[in-house]
Amino acid sequence: MAYPGRFAEQLLGDRLDRISLSFLADTLDIRRGGVGANIALGLARLGLRPVLAAAAGRDFAEYGAWLRANGVDTGAVRVSDTLHTARFVCTTDADQNQIATFHAGAMAEARHIGLARTADRHGPFALAVIGPDDPEAMLRHAEECRRLGIPFAADPSQQLARLDRTRTRHLIDGARLLFTNEYEAGLLLRHTAWTREQVLERTGAWVVTRGAPRATVVALHGGGVHAGYFDGQAHPDLSLLTLGTRLGFTVLAVDRPGYGHSAARLPEGLPLAAQSAVLGAALADFTAGHPVGAGLFLLGHSLGGKLALLAAADGPPLLGVDVSGCGHRPAAGPAAPDRAARAWGPLGLYPPGTFRPDADLFRPIPPREAADIPHWPRLFTRIAPRVRVPVRFTFAEHERWWCHGDRDLADLRARFTGAPRVLTERQPSAGHNISLGWAARSYHLRALAFLEDCVTRLAGR
Repeated sequence: MAYPGRFAEQLLGDRLDRISLSFLADTLDIRRGGVGANIALGLARLGLRPVLAAAAGRDFAEYGAWLRANGVDTGAVRVSDTLHTARFVCTTDADQNQIATFHAGAMAEARHIGLARTADRHGPFALAVIGPDDPEAMLRHAEECRRLGIPFAADPSQQLARLDRTRTRHLIDGARLLFTNEYEAGLLLRHTAWTREQVLERTGAWVVTRGAPRATVVALHGGGVHAGYFDGQAHPDLSLLTLGTRLGFTVLAVDRPGYGHSAARLPEGLPLAAQSAVLGAALADFTAGHPVGAGLFLLGHSLGGKLALLAAADGPPLLGVDVSGCGHRPAAGPAAPDRAARAWGPLGLYPPGTFRPDADLFRPIPPREAADIPHWPRLFTRIAPRVRVPVRFTFAEHERWWCHGDRDLADLRARFTGAPRVLTERQPSAGHNISLGWAARSYHLRALAFLEDCVTRLAGR
């Protein structure tokens, strides 16, 4: 139903605990639906012969006849003797706000449908699609698919809110395909307490549908690690990829030249100037084929921060740059045996599992990249005045690679004569590798808040 006014104009702030409202709707649309029926109908129109296994109410006769006339086999539908078919009633106002009610009705009886009998009568099945349904039915059907050897796709959708950790893991384990949208992907990681890699180990493929992003974050890792640095592998709550996705951003964590798949072709790596050229070409290619929202935002750590600043000085157009673990004045270095302490700070700042041998996060620094390290102070002096976008630096409380006293930070800010805004901040309870530590979520939220400021600044021009 469509209400021509605005819900907000009818709500009283001091009466929200005693609401009694009725909205006079101008239009009423009654649509056939149901997730299972919609999927089956779509498959039928593609020329397949889908079998719908679902529970419907005593009012299903007309809809069932229509589905059969359109190529859907309804022989496995359980029809309740007492309940109505599940129903969703929604009212939308002039601002596209919605007030809705869902009545489960006969859906609760779906848990009594057995796939073994259905497969005997209608199979063999090439694929079973387990969509949002009665939670007990979803779990039963996933277990039956595993037991019977039927390939299945899991699409938990809105029922993720009803599934705890054990049930969510049980539903998706062994799925040939897993379907979620961006928000559900983050919710699934939280519910399962699995990383992306762990989810993919248990499923054949994970399809995530994405809307247009608010903006696109390009994350550039530091030396000695790969792009997984930003995905919180020791603890899912620390992942920049998950957090950014939940907040409406696309997050692209890239392996710099000499890391990841390029390591075999570029075992020596590339110097920073060449890396900047490669990054510019890669981003041009990406933006040509993908929506980036308001634009690109570079977030770099350590050596990746240097690359982000160089790229900002060279182009392409950016919303802003966020840098952690990188300054312009190197601190005096300790003896070699103490390099680990310098790189990490107190180990209690990081979750258990960060340093386990099978973490597969650490890589040797390519020689050509390493050769550039001593020249950074001179390069910084040349590129800082050429940066024309907002810049934010974060220094960890236990940062030991860079000088970050008050005078150091004041001098750093003064070098960016062309940037409209330069921020320098400190991150409490963090070591050099901020995005791997317990402080990662706090840092990532601050970085994304800075990105929001950059987007707002652009919109206000």
